[in-house]
Amino acid sequence: MGQIVPADLRDDHINAMAEWICHGFSGRACVKRACEEWGYSQTLAGSMLQAARLQICNDWDIPRPTYAAIQLAQLETLQMQARRDGNLMVALGCIDKASGIARTKA
Repeated sequence: MGQIVPADLRDDHINAMAEWICHGFSGRACVKRACEEWGYSQTLAGSMLQAARLQICNDWDIPRPTYAAIQLAQLETLQMQARRDGNLMVALGCIDKASGIARTKA
């Protein structure tokens, strides 16, 4: 019989595994760490790893125009801060990246 994990704890652990993935952990490393830290079986840790990967995919499942707009807004903010700080190379890099996004969007 499989291990039973309360839903709130399961969600917390899936979020932790998603964070590990974002920090560069391999799938095998995530499973191993879940088994060691939380005492999970390989099977349970593997299913939680799948849920963590799905969570990351869902976070990035947005339409291209929306993604482009988000990126352009972030580049604009970074460029303004770089200009204020006198870091003109970073500002120029932001302008270059923004023009690249605008070209591919059209």
